[in-house]
Amino acid sequence: MDSRSRDTALSTEERAAIDVVLAPSSSGRSDGGFTRSQHDLLLPALHALNDRVGWISEAALDYLSRRLTLSAAEVFGVASSCALFSLRPRPRRVLHVCAGPACRATGSTTLCRTLERRLGPADRPAGGVIWQRSPCLGLCERAPAALVLEAGEPQRTAVSAPSTVDATISVALDLRRARPEPPAAAAVPRSGGENLVLLRRIGQVDPASLSDYLNTGGYTALHHALRLGQAEILRLVRESGLPSRDGAGAPVARSWEVLASQPETPHYLVCDADETHPAAFADRVLLEGDPFAVVEAMTIAAIATGSRHGYLHLRGEYPRAYQTITEAVAQAREKGLLGRNILGSGHSFDLEIRRGGGAYPGRRGESRGMPPFPAEPVLLGKPAITHSVETLIAIPPLLTGLPTGTRLYCATGIFRRPGVYELPRGTTLGRLLAVAGGAVTGRTPRAALINGTLTRPLHLDRPLPAAGPGSVVLLDEERDR
Repeated sequence: MDSRSRDTALSTEERAAIDVVLAPSSSGRSDGGFTRSQHDLLLPALHALNDRVGWISEAALDYLSRRLTLSAAEVFGVASSCALFSLRPRPRRVLHVCAGPACRATGSTTLCRTLERRLGPADRPAGGVIWQRSPCLGLCERAPAALVLEAGEPQRTAVSAPSTVDATISVALDLRRARPEPPAAAAVPRSGGENLVLLRRIGQVDPASLSDYLNTGGYTALHHALRLGQAEILRLVRESGLPSRDGAGAPVARSWEVLASQPETPHYLVCDADETHPAAFADRVLLEGDPFAVVEAMTIAAIATGSRHGYLHLRGEYPRAYQTITEAVAQAREKGLLGRNILGSGHSFDLEIRRGGGAYPGRRGESRGMPPFPAEPVLLGKPAITHSVETLIAIPPLLTGLPTGTRLYCATGIFRRPGVYELPRGTTLGRLLAVAGGAVTGRTPRAALINGTLTRPLHLDRPLPAAGPGSVVLLDEERDR
């Protein structure tokens, strides 16, 4: 097929979706005027296509390849590796039924079997809808969960969780039948309780209100950081010994100091909110319930590392979190708390939100060697660091004198009160089990998935990992329900 016939095969709707993303931006950027990598726009363009049309055609892939000057194999590799995308025609409405471990422990296997009888096999259209088993949807505290995505302009979404067969089918056939989602505080059983630092605002403020955030001490840390300056922030973080909550739990100051010292610019700051580990959902709760805290934390980290631009990589299965953080970024930018010359300080930092598609951002989901230090060119050929949401939101409390010795644990499966718990680092499984009300009546804990690793038999007196996603799925038997 030559380029002219391929362009003819491209529909008007497909071209419009792509061109909205690839057209030159008129909003202005505060990233130092660097030339944007073409690879940078591939995932947003694929999302635009999938959101508006419902699937991605061969003609659209070819058009993207030529517009972005990327190889056809590279474009196809990314599109084909993402669970949310389809390269085959399908109905605009797609029902994603979670098959993650937390949902399997609470009935998703039975739910899928019943859907097969009622709607037909997975991945086959039926009555204007197609359903499919999906990787973890990150709605683990409300397991079993289902998510409906309907392509269009704009895309429409609905959640059914906890999901029954009748409720799931009803929502899949008509999104208007979906019940309103509970607030983020519903995922924090101890919301409003004592000794909370990272979760202290969840349920206590309107997450859409910058005024509420300011009235509860929000942006106090940023004002303090601007007075301190880069060197003093780095000293405080170094002396605190604050560990990252991701990876091996290395000191945050180590990567910050290395990045800050790099002569090559621009520097990049990345917040990884993709939560690829099954049964991890603390990032979603923080972004839905306290989004301004994430924006403030990233801004402080940017000042400390000399970063003028940042990316927040968000799971594609988190439509509500995407809305809340997008609105928070817009409000912060409008009030001079983000963008050029923040609060007249001379510091500039802006950020973009990028949705994942079920794989790593912008590349096919496969193992790659990663540079050990941010001195290496890791993002758009420039120095960068990546932190989890939980790591970043510990920064404002540190600068305002609050304790930072806690971390977040995602308790799911057969816990009586599933949700996100903030407890001291080194908390044991037995302590988490007690705080979460024990196990569901009639079910005896036999094993647990802790940060994705099966632990059997249970050792209630062993400390839970101090780093990693903090996910704990309590199980009573090995077979799925």
